[in-house]
Amino acid sequence: MKAEIKSFHSPDVWDLESWVPETTIFSVLLQLLIGPVGQQGEESFSVLMCSPGHIASLVEKTGIVDGRHQYVVSSWKWTTIHHYFQTRVRALEAET
Repeated sequence: MKAEIKSFHSPDVWDLESWVPETTIFSVLLQLLIGPVGQQGEESFSVLMCSPGHIASLVEKTGIVDGRHQYVVSSWKWTTIHHYFQTRVRALEAET
């Protein structure tokens, strides 16, 4: 089975394409709705898009950060983020 991203959603950002962070320290929950190519149905996968400043502030507070499901971006460029995840998901293939 090949997978595709059916849509993106964020409870934190209304318009992912035009959003501009107020500061260089930000984190945004991004949900990828992924399903089989050309078929109905999808599952939601959540990742946290973070700036380096956000990660640095977490390290300062807690001393350690587990980067699982956290993606660090130098700035919020929706076209770059969109292309990155589209490319990664298109490259996947599995039995289910």
